[in-house]
Amino acid sequence: MDGESTARFQSLREIARQRILEILDMIQGQKFLAIDPSLVGPLSLIIEMSVLKEHGVSKVSQIVEKEIEFDCRDVIYICRPTIQMMQFISGHVKKCNEHREEHRYHLYMCPRSTTVCEKILISNNVMIDFDSIDQINLFLIPLENDLLSMQMDKSFREIVLERDFSIYHYIARAILQLEHNYGPIQIKEGKGFASGQVLRILKMLEEDDPEHINEVPISVIQSAVLIDREIDMITPLCTPLTYEALIDEVFGIANNIIKVNPRVLENDSDRQIQISLTSADNIFQEIRDLNFCVLKPLLIEKLEYIDNTYKEKDQQKSVEELSKYMKKFKQAHKEASFVQNHLHLAIHITNETVKNPFFNQNLDIEHSIIMGDSDSQILENIERLIGMGEDINTVLRLLCLLSVTQNGLKNKFFDFFRKEILQTYGFEHILTLSNLEKAGLLKKQEGKNNWSNLVKAFKLIKEDVNQRIPDDIAYAYAGYAPLSLRLIENLYISGWNNDVVRSLPGDYSAIRLNTEDKKQADKPLVLLFFVGGVTFAEVAAIRYLNRRPDAKREFVIATTHLINSKSFIDAVSEKIQNEIERSSIE
Repeated sequence: MDGESTARFQSLREIARQRILEILDMIQGQKFLAIDPSLVGPLSLIIEMSVLKEHGVSKVSQIVEKEIEFDCRDVIYICRPTIQMMQFISGHVKKCNEHREEHRYHLYMCPRSTTVCEKILISNNVMIDFDSIDQINLFLIPLENDLLSMQMDKSFREIVLERDFSIYHYIARAILQLEHNYGPIQIKEGKGFASGQVLRILKMLEEDDPEHINEVPISVIQSAVLIDREIDMITPLCTPLTYEALIDEVFGIANNIIKVNPRVLENDSDRQIQISLTSADNIFQEIRDLNFCVLKPLLIEKLEYIDNTYKEKDQQKSVEELSKYMKKFKQAHKEASFVQNHLHLAIHITNETVKNPFFNQNLDIEHSIIMGDSDSQILENIERLIGMGEDINTVLRLLCLLSVTQNGLKNKFFDFFRKEILQTYGFEHILTLSNLEKAGLLKKQEGKNNWSNLVKAFKLIKEDVNQRIPDDIAYAYAGYAPLSLRLIENLYISGWNNDVVRSLPGDYSAIRLNTEDKKQADKPLVLLFFVGGVTFAEVAAIRYLNRRPDAKREFVIATTHLINSKSFIDAVSEKIQNEIERSSIE
């Protein structure tokens, strides 16, 4: 989706970029820049290292606990407003004071400064050492024209485990920032507890700042729909089948970048190779949302076209023909490396998935769970995986999928698998199991199982889906239509005022602005905000909805962060090394 309306969101990047440059230019001379590790990737999407150097940055370092050697008088910290960051920074300042080093410190918290952080600096007796303390209102970063992310990877954990309500304020302010820049959003509605909290806070912010609704003559976004990840924890646990989503599963995409072993690309380098995955790569833009089964023949066809283009060189006779050919040749030459890279990636993914018997075995178990097959066979298969020493993340994913679809496991099975996991993988996983239970992912059965009703009401299973020429969003998975997206489709067909929707977690909330009508686009633009993360396969399915000839609206996606099946489980896991294993290693 590359329409003018969605391309406008790239201005969010420029706003953040100008704010960072403003900060750098306010401080004369050379400066040392220390960045929160969790912000290094997001900031790289905003501003390049070369630009930082042009504006006086002598060195960039990550904020860590240990002492940092500053080579400039002026030190700029950019960090999240967390207790850990304040403690690390306080430690740096104290060490420098002990060594009688003279520095001027500047602290910028992102996306907001907080009084809690300032109190920590005061309690550590370093507040007086800062020349300036301010904030960078960096909320949503455009990953693509139609995809905005807050890049807050811990948000799901903060919502379901830590109950950290600050994330609700950040999301509300992110939406308010969109309204400031692109006009008022007339209708905002959401489903789920977190979405309700966001809309409640947003309403208060709008009431405190009523003037913003008249500052932009055209409302770019006509409505917004907020969806809690807690409403649909099934989809992130399922195996996606679109190209970009599988890249994320196999390599892990971080800030539009993957790091690849050079052997995968048949490269002689002695270090990992970074590949950028954006629409700037026109081959990737064309294939990213395709079902993986159609990918390899398409790439081979493109390679043959490029090869034929090279062979045409000697066939050109006139100057005019040669001129036309050179344009064609340059385009083919540009695409050649892209095609080669994607072909190598596709081959590696094939070896890791389609040609991997364990992958297919796990996919069969997953399919049985989604289809509601016999519990006994599913449980037996998962028990066998544990006995084989399958990766614990895979075991937990399948158990969580079974638990979520069945409203929990029967007590005896819950206790049995808990015991098996601890005995097989180590007692250190007890905190992870406790977190999964608290998050509602792996729990004891409570009441009636509603899965069969959801499958029927939302048509979640479509076994005859066309994966080559998609005719349904279920093409992005193995015939499973994401509940989150069926819920959105349902909103525009029959609304959310029905028993099936009410049976899903959380209430329905809405805000409707009483403002003068603004000029609107012919096809309404709808912001879909996934609170707690969205998968690349869901993104692909939403793009499919936008491409449909009968599409009556255009969707743009916003989220707290991008997730996959591994990161979804990791978000609530506790990384504790077994003390016995550690001592044996030492």
